[in-house]
Amino acid sequence: MSLDITLLFYYVLTPYFSIHNRLQSVAARAGPEAVVLLVGTHLDDSGCTEGYLSEIYSQLYNKYHIGRPKRVPPHPPSPP
Repeated sequence: MSLDITLLFYYVLTPYFSIHNRLQSVAARAGPEAVVLLVGTHLDDSGCTEGYLSEIYSQLYNKYHIGRPKRVPPHPPSPP
């Protein structure tokens, strides 16, 4: 048995409809049961507020019933 996983990186301030379009594209190619890992980048952007993230998550959850997002803290800068 083979399991295909699609890894989808996106800029966290990307509008919902754009993320939705990408997910629809994956579903069209891989099927509606495709496993997709969404990775939001640039969480440190000033426009990335808790309210904004909650709204995007709610929209994605309502449409795709995704799992709870996992936040990975940014790694500390490398020593000089």
